[in-house]
Amino acid sequence: MSLVLSSTKVSRLASLRADLSDDFPNIAFLDCALMKNEKTEIWKSGADSGQSFLVVTHTPFNFILGEYTQSELTGYINILKEKQYPNLVFANKSTLPDVNSNFKVHKRIYYSSWSDEGFHLPVLDSLKFSVEEIDENHLSQCAWVNRVSEVYGDSEGYLESGYGYCALLDDKIISEVHGVIGTNVVEVGTTTLDDYRGQNLSSFMIYVMSKNMFAKGYKLSLSHDETNPASKRLAEKTGYKNPKEYYLYSYE
Repeated sequence: MSLVLSSTKVSRLASLRADLSDDFPNIAFLDCALMKNEKTEIWKSGADSGQSFLVVTHTPFNFILGEYTQSELTGYINILKEKQYPNLVFANKSTLPDVNSNFKVHKRIYYSSWSDEGFHLPVLDSLKFSVEEIDENHLSQCAWVNRVSEVYGDSEGYLESGYGYCALLDDKIISEVHGVIGTNVVEVGTTTLDDYRGQNLSSFMIYVMSKNMFAKGYKLSLSHDETNPASKRLAEKTGYKNPKEYYLYSYE
């Protein structure tokens, strides 16, 4: 396999992306990889079908698109193993890796919401804080600075194309929410410092982000591992609907 991305292949990728619906799991990460992250690696097999692509996003989600054979799949898996980016999301559910050969399957839940109907402002405790849009003055303090920067290639890419809010208490970030902005869909994620959990801060931050993204015309999504009940409660409490199961494959 070799990494050669011609205009023909770009066209093919656009077509493959167009074949995926907006409620495809983690679609915003794929959009960012294809549109906004110059560090994205796109590998195409020179053998067999010739219609398959591996999109390495350098984030938790990497994608295999198109129609591919088991031998192509094996080649792609070897690339990811070498590069230590093992997590895979498959567009083609008919050709999947052999789960008996060093693969672990993670069951995940994916929510998608196309309007703010049912979203409501969480009731907050008496904690006094301010909310600001994340800029260059905040980013270095963010707990997820490395994670969100990788999605866009680097911190400058995030500041140019990403979006987030932080909750500040005495000039300290105690909670943050980030949106991975795709073509039509924004995937939302949040984290709160341990000492401030249990006060509805994460719910409030997701609400702020979601309302603003809905106002800009985006659809919203959120995903979490099935074994994370706190994230499930957070999604449902905030107003996210239409939960769907999908599987993330990791090579171990």
